[in-house]
Amino acid sequence: MESRFEEILDKIVNEGNISREDALKRISAKKNKMGGLLTDEGAAHLVAKELGLDVFEDISYKKPSLEIKDISLDMRNVTITGRVTRTFSPREFTSKDGRKGKMASIILADKSGEIRVVLWGDHAENISKGKIKEGQIIRIFYGYVKEGLRGNPELQLGYRGRIEVEPKDVKASDYPKAKSRVIKISEIEPNMLSVDTVGVVQRLSPTSEFTRPDGSPGRVCNITLVDETGGIRTVFWDNQVEIAERLSEGDTIKIEGGYTRVGLRDEPEIHLGKLTKVTINPDIKIDVEVTPQTQEISVKIKDLEPDMRSVNIEGRVVSVSDLREFTRKDGSSGRMIPFTIADDTAGVRVVAWDDHIESLSGLTEGSTVKIQKAYTRPGLQGEVEVHLGRFSNMELNPAEIEIPDVKLDVKPKAKGFTRKNIAELEKNQIVEVRATLIQLYQRKPVYEACPICAKKVERVNDEWACKDCGTVEEPAIRYMFSGVLDDGTGTIRGNFMADAAQKILGMPPEKANELIKKASDQTEPIKVKAPEVEGKEIITIGRVVYNEFSQLLELNITDIKEANPQEETKMLLSKVKKKRG
Repeated sequence: MESRFEEILDKIVNEGNISREDALKRISAKKNKMGGLLTDEGAAHLVAKELGLDVFEDISYKKPSLEIKDISLDMRNVTITGRVTRTFSPREFTSKDGRKGKMASIILADKSGEIRVVLWGDHAENISKGKIKEGQIIRIFYGYVKEGLRGNPELQLGYRGRIEVEPKDVKASDYPKAKSRVIKISEIEPNMLSVDTVGVVQRLSPTSEFTRPDGSPGRVCNITLVDETGGIRTVFWDNQVEIAERLSEGDTIKIEGGYTRVGLRDEPEIHLGKLTKVTINPDIKIDVEVTPQTQEISVKIKDLEPDMRSVNIEGRVVSVSDLREFTRKDGSSGRMIPFTIADDTAGVRVVAWDDHIESLSGLTEGSTVKIQKAYTRPGLQGEVEVHLGRFSNMELNPAEIEIPDVKLDVKPKAKGFTRKNIAELEKNQIVEVRATLIQLYQRKPVYEACPICAKKVERVNDEWACKDCGTVEEPAIRYMFSGVLDDGTGTIRGNFMADAAQKILGMPPEKANELIKKASDQTEPIKVKAPEVEGKEIITIGRVVYNEFSQLLELNITDIKEANPQEETKMLLSKVKKKRG
C-alpha cells in the first residue's frame, strides 16, 4: 500500500502543481479532520479529487493475489477479479433519512469460490445499462466486506469503488466458465447464493400470513419438490406465494435464481425471493412418480419410531408444562405447550404448536387424548417425540376411548436399542456401540442455542435470533462437539450432545463456556479434557445419521457409559451360546 500512496502523491505533486511538502500537509489535514479514520492513501485520494485529478488513471496496477476464498468480514479496500455468473436487476430503496437510492447485486466467481457483490448508486446502473453482463470477467477496486443476510461475507461497492470490465492482464482460462445452471436436487447444498433446478411438485402446504416487525404483512407457503435424485423443501415468500397457489401436485416447475438455507432436520431447502423466476410446466421431462400422501397409522406408544408421518395414538396425560410464547425471526408470534402422555405400554412427550393451543385449555393430569395425523422426531436425548403439526388433530377426553390408569411418574424413554459393530451400522438405527474414543476434534464444544427449539442462534443487530423462533432474550448454552470412534471393525464420527457431552468433558456447558472466555480460546475445554478421555473405551448410545456433505454415516450420541466387565462378559457368553445354537 505504501508504494501506491507514493504513486498518488507523485501525481498530486506533478499534475497539481504543488510542492511535496504542501501535498503532505494537505493529506495530514484531511486525516486529522476525519479523526484518524482515513488511511494515507484514502486522504491522498480526497486531496487529489479537490485538485481535479483522476488518480485512478495512469497509475500502475499490480495484479492482486487475493482470491474469493480469502475474503472475510470487515475487510476494506478489497481488490478482486472474477467472472460474473449471475446478475440481479437494480432495486430502488428509501433510506432512513428519506433519500432514494438504487442497489443491485451480482455473483462473482473465481477458482476458489463465489461471492455476492452488492452494487450501490451508479454502479447498480451498470446492470440495467448492460455494461456488466453475465460471463464477463471484471475487476473490483476498493470494495468493503459486510455480513450478508444469511451470515456469509458479501462484498459491497460504494461511491469510492471502481469496476474494470474485461481487464487486459488476465487470462479467461484462469476463471471458471459459466456452467449450465440447472442442477439436480441431490447436488443442492446449504447456503448456495443462486440455484436453478427443475422438479415435480410432490406436496403442497397451505399459505400462512404474518406481520413483520415493521408492520408490513407477509405471506409464506412451502412445497416438496422432487426429481430423479431426491426431494427438497421449497419455500415461497410474499409475491411468489401467488405462483405456489396456482400449483397442483404433479406439476413440473423450473426455478431460476433461488437461494438455499439450512432447514428442518438440518437439511438444505430452497427459498424463492423477489428475484427468483418460476416457470410452471416448462417443456422439460422429469421421470418421477408422485407418491400418494402418507396413509394414517394407529400404534401403541411403545411402537413409535422417529420420523413417522400421519401417526395416530391415544393416551392419558401424566404431566403438563407451562405455555411458552415466542417471536419468530419473520416477526410472527408463536406458542407451544409440551406435555407427556402414556398408555399401557409406554410414555411419550408431545409438543403442541400454535393453533392447537386453544384446544388444550382443559388439559390436565389424568385427561385422555386422541391424537391423529401427528409426526414424530428424535428428542434431545434420543427419545421419540410426538409433534402436532398443521394437519394434526387432537381431541380431549373423547368418549369412545378407554385408557387404563397409568403411573403419574411415567416419563418418555429412549427407543430400545441393540449393540452393533461400527461396520454393521445403517442409517436411522438407534444403537449401542462399544468403541475407543481415539480423538476429539479441536473445535469450540458449545454453542448459543434457542431455549425453545435448541437450534443455534445468531447475533443480529445486537439481538439473539433463532431462524425458526425469532428473537431470543437469553440463549441457552448447549454442547455439540465431535470425535472419532474405533471398535476394530471400522471408524465413525461421533457427535456428542447433551448429557453424553457433559460426561465426556466432566463439566456443564456453562462452565465450558466460561473456560473459553477466560482463556480467549474456543478450544480450551477440549484441550483440557482430551488427554484424559482420548484412548478410553466407552459405550455410546445414539442414532445413526447420514451426512450429505461427507457422504458418510455419523453417530449422534445422546448418552455414554463405561464398559462394565461383568455385563460385557455376560453379553459375550450370550452371543457364543446363540452361535452354538
